[in-house]
Amino acid sequence: MFKGFNVHGVPSGFDALQKCNDHLFDLVIMDVRMPGISGVETIRQIKELLSYCPKFIVMSAFVIEELKEEAFRLGVVDFFSKPLQIPLLLESIEKVFSSGRRLA
Repeated sequence: MFKGFNVHGVPSGFDALQKCNDHLFDLVIMDVRMPGISGVETIRQIKELLSYCPKFIVMSAFVIEELKEEAFRLGVVDFFSKPLQIPLLLESIEKVFSSGRRLA
C-alpha cells in the first residue's frame, strides 16, 4: 500500500502482461525499457489481449521521441523522463483517479 493505493511490482513486460491478466488494475506505471519486451509493446499487447484496459503512465531514462509518440498513440496519459520527480508522478496519478471511472 502506497499513499492509499494497492501497488504490485513486476520485473518484466511478460510479467506485467500476466499480472494484468490476473488482476483488474485501474492504472499501470511502466518503464519503456524492460527485460523481454518493451513497455510500449507491453501496453500494445495488454490493449489487444485483455477484455479491459487500465490507464497507463510511462517513464524512461531514454526518451526517444518515436517511442514517446507511439506511447501517446496507444493512449498513455502521461510520460516521464528519469530521474523521476515523485511529486509530479503523484500529481499525475491523482489526476487519473480524479478524472475517470475506476475499475475496482
